[in-house]
Amino acid sequence: RAMLQFVGGSAGAVIAVVVLASLNLAGPGVHRSHLLTVPKDDLFSRLGRVSALVASVYASVSLVAAILLAGLGASPLVAIETAIAAATTSAHLSGAIGFSGAASAIGPLIIGFVLLIGATNVAYHADIVRSGPRVYMRDTEGAALLLGVALLAGGLSVLSGAFDIGFFVEALSFMSTSGMPVTNGDGVMDVLPQPAPELLAFVGGSALSTAGGLKIARVFVLMSRAQIEFRRLAFANALAPLTYRGRARDDGVVMGVWVYLMAYIGATVALMLALTLTGVPFDAAMRGSVGAISNTGPLIDPALATDTIATRWTQVVLSIGFVLGRVEVLALMPLFAVDFWRR
Repeated sequence: RAMLQFVGGSAGAVIAVVVLASLNLAGPGVHRSHLLTVPKDDLFSRLGRVSALVASVYASVSLVAAILLAGLGASPLVAIETAIAAATTSAHLSGAIGFSGAASAIGPLIIGFVLLIGATNVAYHADIVRSGPRVYMRDTEGAALLLGVALLAGGLSVLSGAFDIGFFVEALSFMSTSGMPVTNGDGVMDVLPQPAPELLAFVGGSALSTAGGLKIARVFVLMSRAQIEFRRLAFANALAPLTYRGRARDDGVVMGVWVYLMAYIGATVALMLALTLTGVPFDAAMRGSVGAISNTGPLIDPALATDTIATRWTQVVLSIGFVLGRVEVLALMPLFAVDFWRR
């Protein structure tokens, strides 16, 4: 099962790098990178190289983390599957790791670091050998993710009435769309009321990562456009070009993001309605639909725990949502276009 998680996470990143970057389905090119972009008319020529590169990044991180976790007292099997789950931002398979003593503080930090690697842009990880650690200074999505983790951990501390360093790791676990329990304390779903956890999973992590969700890059584009509109309220004829990743973009960029956002919301609502038709209560259906399309495992538990005669249909609906979320909804549409395969 851990190897299936590894294949799924790596393949999802490869699809984003090779297919989505070439087709530029997201409008602003949120999947494009200086290292891994391939031309549209040569879509699959570098598939093997990109697959090997992405898999080597996540395999190396998982191996190092597994060795460290085993050194802290985890069994080799649990250490390996925990490291893979973190690198692919997947659900934890074997429950609590059971660290004790000083290892109870170090272990979650190791898992949190691997979760951060999985939730941020793989192009920067692959380029670290050539450019060194300073390559991460260009990753605005990663900086936004860390800021969100800090704010969420602060909110969890306020709501729970006590400060706990474990809240930072738990916040990172949920914002990376993993949701795996990292510490023995309260998690995001234990402290935050519905629908706050769903909103975090809905946004998700960085583009070109194993994390699910809408992606932080698209949120940046929408926020930039909103800022321009606010400026024009005061200065109607002001020149305020939309910029993304240091370059000016046209309105087609925003249109592409809006189309994706509407498709993402529409798919989520459709999944939620389908779950209610299988007998799942509305609140559990809401969590289940967001959890499925963002690939956040703990959110689907309420839907699966519902004792109804249509449980098998519930699983079918959730499975469809998993696939839609992993290939980012719009990626399936070109597969049904004849012109795409002719080219």
